[in-house]
Amino acid sequence: MQISDSGISKKQDRGSAKRTFSFRRNTCVLRKSLCLLVCLFLLNGVLSFLMEPYLGPSEEMWRNYRSCENLDTVFVGTSQCLQGINPATLDRICGSSSCNMATNMQSLANSRDAIAAAVRDHHIQNAVLVIDHEILDLDCSDNFRADQSYWHAKAITEPSVSARLLDDLTFMTSPAFFGKPASLTYLTPWVYNRSSNLSRNLKEKISGTILDAEGHRTAQGFLSSSEELNPDFEFITWEEAEEWDKTAVSLKDLYISEENREELAGIRDLCAANQVSLTVIVVPYPNWLSIYPLENYLETDAEIASLFAEAGFEFYDFNLILPEYFDPSGNENYSDVGHMNERGAERFSAFFGEFLKARSIGEDVQAWFRTPPASSDASE
Repeated sequence: MQISDSGISKKQDRGSAKRTFSFRRNTCVLRKSLCLLVCLFLLNGVLSFLMEPYLGPSEEMWRNYRSCENLDTVFVGTSQCLQGINPATLDRICGSSSCNMATNMQSLANSRDAIAAAVRDHHIQNAVLVIDHEILDLDCSDNFRADQSYWHAKAITEPSVSARLLDDLTFMTSPAFFGKPASLTYLTPWVYNRSSNLSRNLKEKISGTILDAEGHRTAQGFLSSSEELNPDFEFITWEEAEEWDKTAVSLKDLYISEENREELAGIRDLCAANQVSLTVIVVPYPNWLSIYPLENYLETDAEIASLFAEAGFEFYDFNLILPEYFDPSGNENYSDVGHMNERGAERFSAFFGEFLKARSIGEDVQAWFRTPPASSDASE
C-alpha cells in the first residue's frame, strides 16, 4: 500500500502545527510566570519601602559601624547592651575608640559574627560581650526575626553587590534556617521588620531625614531612653530571693542550650585566636532575682565563667556587685524591668570605665562582687 505525497505532507503539517502550538503555549506560560515574578518583586519592593523602618535599629547599627574609623573596642549583645553601655562615656574614661554593635534580641551567633567583622575590618584589641540571660535557652531558629533583621541590615549596608549576596546566602543556607520558612521570608523584610508609624516612616524615607530621634542610636551605637521604671516596682533583696527559692513555684529555670554553649565557646576561641582581649559581663537589670531561682542563676553564671576562663577571659555579673562599689538599684535608673534608661546607662558606663581601669592596674576586681561566679559551689 502506498501513501501519497500529499498524505505525508498533511501529517507533517499537522505535526508541525502541534509543535508550533506547544511552543507558543510554553512561551505564553513562561511569559505569564515571568510577569508574575516581576509583579511580586515590585510588590515586595513597594511594601518594603512603605513598611520597613527608615534606619531601623539593626540597619542603623551597621551604618554607624561602617562609618567608624580606627576602632579598637566593640560591645556586642542584646538590647541590654544597646541601652546599657554608652561608648562615648567609656572612651572618655579609658581613652579607647569604641562602637556599640548590639541589636535587639541579638543571638550569640550574631554576636560572634559582629566581633568577627570588627576583627577583620579593624583588628580590634578589645571586645565586651554582654550576656542576656533571657536568650541563653533560645536557639537561632527560635529567635528568627532578630536574626533576619540582623543579616538583612548587614547585607543592605555592604559596600558591594557581591558582599551583599554573600550575606544573603549566608543566612538563607545556614544550618539554623536552611529549608525553613525563615529562609524564604528573609527576602520580604516588611514581614519581620515593620514600622509602627507608616506615615512618618514614608516621610522620613522620602526626605532622607530622621523626624523623631526617639528610638535612634548615637553615632557610636548607643540607644538612650528617657522613660523611667514604674515607681510601684520593688527591688527584691538577696535574702528574700533565698526564701523564695524554697517555696516559689513560678520561677523560671535558667539554662544554656547546647547551641548557645557552642556559640559561647566560638566567641571565646575567636577572640583567643586573634589576640582580642574579651570581657564578658552581665549589665544590671531589676528583676533578675524575681525571675530565676537564685541557686540556679549562680550555677549558670559559674558555668559561663568556667567556659571563658579556659582561655583566660573573665566574667563579671554586675547584678552581683557589692553596693559599696556600685549600687544598681533604684527605679530612676531603668526604663523597664529589663533595661537601663539614659541616667542608669550613664552611671553604669562611667563605673564600668573606672572598673576596667582598676583591673588594668592589677586591682582584684573579683573581690568587688558578692558572690564571684567562678567561686560558686556549682563550679566545683
